[in-house]
Amino acid sequence: MNLPIATGFLGLAAFAAAAFAQINTSTMDGTVTDPQSATVAKADVTIVNSLTGQRFHTLSDDKGHWAVPALPTATYSVPCSRVVDPDATHDNFPPC
Repeated sequence: MNLPIATGFLGLAAFAAAAFAQINTSTMDGTVTDPQSATVAKADVTIVNSLTGQRFHTLSDDKGHWAVPALPTATYSVPCSRVVDPDATHDNFPPC
């Protein structure tokens, strides 16, 4: 066996393992729906880090889906809010 090639391969393998060990992120996603279970497009979604209070914002797409990639590993909450048409009258919303 050629020693320089084997050493180089082991060094590369160790570097690759160290690089993968540094990934400490995840993706959070979901779908925004209204009280009738219809999807809501262009809804503002906020994800809050429960420990630090750091906030991440995104909008739902045309099918109500949203995603926030590369979140630091932690516990998060997604506070409920309502998307309301300012020109319409709405009464008796169910709780979030």
